[in-house]
Amino acid sequence: MNQAQSFNLSSSLFSNYAALFVKLVLLLVIAYLAVMLFNLIRDKFISPATEPKKEEITGLFTILHKLFTIGGWGFIIGNVLHTILGAITHSAMHNRPQLTAGNWDYLLFGVILIFVGKGLNAGLQQLKKA
Repeated sequence: MNQAQSFNLSSSLFSNYAALFVKLVLLLVIAYLAVMLFNLIRDKFISPATEPKKEEITGLFTILHKLFTIGGWGFIIGNVLHTILGAITHSAMHNRPQLTAGNWDYLLFGVILIFVGKGLNAGLQQLKKA
């Protein structure tokens, strides 16, 4: 290692939380689809009892609705707290209050997630009616 090179402790492994959330959702959907496929193959070849597949889809919609809603609120609360705490530390260091514009990307992503969660909830209600 070069003597002039330093170890950067401020870099984060999870700096892009939105991409991490999308990867988590994709992983969840792929795992759920794999379980559904396994159940389909099991029902087709091992026990040919027929059950309606509506319960499996409603389970997926329920899990995704909760994940998107809770994740959306988490992004919103986290971004607001980050902005407020950043303003507090900035005013403590410079002895003057300042309203910073901040980075509101995660807040916007959180609002989008909440609306996607609401859409999944509406789809779930329509599936329950049918």
